[in-house]
Amino acid sequence: MNQRGVLAVVGAAAPARVKWRRYGGGFAERAGGGVKGAQTRWQVGTAATPPPAPAAAGFDEQLRKANTSVGADAAAAVPGTEIEKVIDFADAKQAYRSKTRADMWKALVVFRLCTIPPLVRHADKLIKLSESIFGKHMTHGVLVKKTFFSHFCAGENIEEIKPVLSKLQSFGIGAILDYAAENDVPHEERTKDEGGGGIERMDSVLVSRQRADVYSARIYDYAGEAECDANLTTVLQCIEHASQTRDGAAFCAVKLTALCKPALLERMSALLMAIRRSWVEGFATAFVERSTPLEEYRSVVSSPDVSRPINLLQWKRGLARLCKVPVDDDDAEKMFNVLKNDDDFVDYLDFTRLTTLEALSYQFDEDGDFTETSRDLRPFISSGALPSLDEMETKLLKNLVNRISTVAKKAVETGVNVMVDAEQTYLQVAIDHFTLLLQRKFNLEEPRIYNTYQCYLKYSKMRILNDLERSRREGWKFAGKIVRGAYMLQEREIARKKGYASPILTTIDETHRNFDECLQVLLHQMQRRHMGILVGSHNQGSIERILETMRSLGIDKKTGGVYFGQLLGMADHLTFPLGQNGYNVYKYVPYGPVHEVMPYLIRRAQENSSMSALSEQERAMLKAELRRRNSLFK
Repeated sequence: MNQRGVLAVVGAAAPARVKWRRYGGGFAERAGGGVKGAQTRWQVGTAATPPPAPAAAGFDEQLRKANTSVGADAAAAVPGTEIEKVIDFADAKQAYRSKTRADMWKALVVFRLCTIPPLVRHADKLIKLSESIFGKHMTHGVLVKKTFFSHFCAGENIEEIKPVLSKLQSFGIGAILDYAAENDVPHEERTKDEGGGGIERMDSVLVSRQRADVYSARIYDYAGEAECDANLTTVLQCIEHASQTRDGAAFCAVKLTALCKPALLERMSALLMAIRRSWVEGFATAFVERSTPLEEYRSVVSSPDVSRPINLLQWKRGLARLCKVPVDDDDAEKMFNVLKNDDDFVDYLDFTRLTTLEALSYQFDEDGDFTETSRDLRPFISSGALPSLDEMETKLLKNLVNRISTVAKKAVETGVNVMVDAEQTYLQVAIDHFTLLLQRKFNLEEPRIYNTYQCYLKYSKMRILNDLERSRREGWKFAGKIVRGAYMLQEREIARKKGYASPILTTIDETHRNFDECLQVLLHQMQRRHMGILVGSHNQGSIERILETMRSLGIDKKTGGVYFGQLLGMADHLTFPLGQNGYNVYKYVPYGPVHEVMPYLIRRAQENSSMSALSEQERAMLKAELRRRNSLFK
């Protein structure tokens, strides 16, 4: 367990920067209460000079004051030095200032219940059993609402959540509003005439995939286009409410499976991966096995042999390899001129920027909704190198684009940032595509539309690098939410069954390392451009490293574009100290009717069960604060 506070001392005359770090094997003993038994030592963070011996009486007290003071008080603590204020994430008093004793007891009970495996594993069955014995009103309105619901959710509607939002704001914490109700429509009740034969056959497979081993995400089952329109109305209301309750930047979360048929996203993802494969097989200078599974083209690795720009002659040779119907020289040159960059070359990013789903859709081409250049690419599409969309797929695609465009327009109109949630990898390629469409159009002035990057994926850093380069070339503002990921067990199982390499990093340490490396890339980019990053993490070590990098790079904690986010009911020891110290920090605030939010609550319980170290840490801090408040608990 890494609990540490950092005291940075900059000497007035010396150029070297000296950092004092306080390390503990547990939580440090605190005046007025705390977790006992921690060993504390001080270690200098530079090789310039050894730390001075604390010979004078009261030196530890001086350091303690310097670690919790700013301005003149801090400077006076150690004469002749400038003190940087540092956050103490082990301060239970600060972490739980907003909670009553009843709130803390409830949190202890909820966290304790989450550590009982049979209870968590069979939660849905136990809820149904309770409904059969006590009735739904007693089960939902009392047993669930007074415990798990009130801990992890803010309320059933916007009026109920307002007191929660006000309390968070009073402690310097914003809210990411998320209507977390989940539709769970039986497969046999779904509309049969809206999806087309190919898409409809995929639905039952998708539902079983989505439900399996998912611990941290909402899931929407498709019940028809009217249901998607109703979900759109809910998202727009969420954006409107976020704009009215904000103090600083406002956020709202949206999941694309709420706005379209999930099978459409899988179909679109497959088409987009086919586009990527066509680049590698037709134009990359490296030899690529044609037997490579399609799923392994979710992100093309930008190695020199794969991403190297090609000239007109290489383009024509690639078309000859790919196209079943030959493309004449004039059409080939016209396509090349559409795709080429300022250097008269075409690379992977140029190719994928215009060879899109819209280019595969005749209806989009005729309507001119996105780009007229797709007409010039028609010979490539008609050559048989890539499949085109049928009429029903095009209709559903247009419906989705209209919905997400409505969401983005509302976000720009109200000044609310929209985070597009990540989903399973067999859907994510299409989600990335549609998010890029929005970013290219609506992120020209401000980083308004945020894509999500799951750092447990092997290619997540490459996705970030590709999108950073796209935003630079195309002139829009990069915006990303960085998380570790939510579908690990499911992704590995699907990869095993379908015979392709798992997209998930092998170990948790690799994921931690990749998460930190991705954020280092982004934070250093923030020195050069206006962009937005939301760090979704409950990992104290990662947050401490981010804060240290922000200080070293001079990124302003309020205006620098870095935001932190944690789930409501979890990691208060991170959220509240960040808020009280002036950082942009948010709670992910779900709301909705109890019976509809039940799947979300079950997954929160599962997540806490799988994160036993974090739950143990929070329970220890809650007990420490209760002891401090009431001598009966000493």
